[in-house]
Amino acid sequence: MEIKDIRKDNLNLLADKHGRNTISEKLGYPDNNYINQLCGGHTNIGSRTARKIEAALGLKTGWMDWPQTNEPDVSTSDNLTKGPEIKGRIPLISWVQAGQFCEAMDLLQPGDAEEWLPCPTPHSDYAYALRVKGDSMASPYPGQRSYPEGIIIFVDPEKPVTNGSRVIARLNGEATFKTFTEDMGRLFLRPINPNYPTLDITDLEVSFCGVIIGSFYPE
Repeated sequence: MEIKDIRKDNLNLLADKHGRNTISEKLGYPDNNYINQLCGGHTNIGSRTARKIEAALGLKTGWMDWPQTNEPDVSTSDNLTKGPEIKGRIPLISWVQAGQFCEAMDLLQPGDAEEWLPCPTPHSDYAYALRVKGDSMASPYPGQRSYPEGIIIFVDPEKPVTNGSRVIARLNGEATFKTFTEDMGRLFLRPINPNYPTLDITDLEVSFCGVIIGSFYPE
């Protein structure tokens, strides 16, 4: 999604919440004509206008540039409980991008991601999400932590790697998902699935691209 479309969608969310009259007044416009043009996509919202909208409505700088949602209120439902507080949205990227990101960490832009996913756990600005491929991190034993193919994992490059951390590592130019362990002075990347080999990385050139901070299995 292009940034002009993201800003238009976000302005429409604000218009639904506050009303176009209120937004026009806060921006100092005599009527709704300009806001109507922006909401309808007839006029693109530039960076200067986006910052002006954020300042007028007390929003964090950059809010207009990232996909937002109008989350439904489930507090009055009889059969639903309110889920965890969303801590922000992070980009779902490809494994190729993850390997590149490991080499040169930089903030990802809206168009860089497949989609932006809500993350319920605290994370740094550089956090990202990946869709697991293969079954090397899937446990064949019930009750054990498992990451089957298709599950979404949330990764934070700024979380320290410790013994037992589940990590994204860059090895031989490719990103891989394994458990990092240290034993008797040797370093290993271990799969959860016993059908896959453990990698001794003690003498290899390996970069850590982040630690897993959560997971989500979409329906």
